[in-house]
Amino acid sequence: MLLAVEVCGLCRTDMKAYTVGQRDLRLPRVLGHEITATVLDASQQQTGFCIGDRVQVAPGISCGRCRFCKQGFDHLCDRVKIMGFHRDGGFQEYLHIPAAAVKTGVLNYIPTGLSFEEACMTEPLACAINMQDALHIGDGDVVLIWGGGPLGVLNARLARSRGAKDIIIVEPQPDRMRLLEGLENQCLLAADLKDLLEILAAVTKRGQADVVIPCCPNPEAFRESLKVCAKRGRIGFFSGLTPCPDIANTEWNLIHYLELTVVGAYGCSAKHNQSAMQLINGGDVTVKDLITRRIALGELQQGLDLIALGKEMKIVLYMKKGR
Repeated sequence: MLLAVEVCGLCRTDMKAYTVGQRDLRLPRVLGHEITATVLDASQQQTGFCIGDRVQVAPGISCGRCRFCKQGFDHLCDRVKIMGFHRDGGFQEYLHIPAAAVKTGVLNYIPTGLSFEEACMTEPLACAINMQDALHIGDGDVVLIWGGGPLGVLNARLARSRGAKDIIIVEPQPDRMRLLEGLENQCLLAADLKDLLEILAAVTKRGQADVVIPCCPNPEAFRESLKVCAKRGRIGFFSGLTPCPDIANTEWNLIHYLELTVVGAYGCSAKHNQSAMQLINGGDVTVKDLITRRIALGELQQGLDLIALGKEMKIVLYMKKGR
């Protein structure tokens, strides 16, 4: 199939890949993995899609045959090829989708009434779904999120939709905090550890969180997560860490003494993308207000620079003029 890219989201992973590289990145490469597009050329009989269909692209092309694929965890396929990392992604006008990828379900119809820019938030929300499925977030949980970027807010809103009782976001950057304060978060906001401890003491009898998700690469966030997680609490390893000094044994031992569960999540499956699209379309998770800047392809460098500064919430790239 041949797609005309319409809107592609930018994220910190794109900026990281561009500036310092990334584990799965194979050069040379066109980046971009939060992709929405229009079908330009396809055989309806072979693919089920028609020319003109609006689609969102789950970026992982898996083999469809291994044990992970058969269990629905196709993002863990040993032979997965990720658009924007192993294959060219969405920061270009046209995108080729192999027949094998269509068969494994990488394309999702964008429902009528849902914009391309809202639909491009499907992939990041799908990553949050992968994380929260592993954490079993549900009714009554007190959820703490380190980092108030787009994925921090998406995790907060997803947790709210799953019945979490109190949700706290810790964000030390003043510019990002101002953006958070302008959103309908239904969350408690903390600027630092002192604020956080005061909030936890106010909303819980024990002053600790049931679930902690660091949505930032700062090692201190993971270190503090061990200290504020309740007994038998859960910690989600959602973001890779920047290089840091080793965590002390006394900190690691908290996992043992408090019977903490630490789970990892990386990327998302085709099914996670389908679930995310349903949540966005149904209004369960709002995404449109997170988009604070819209750029053209020629402004891509500027967009990546702005992500590094952290002064925007979500930047999306429009391929056509007149955005």
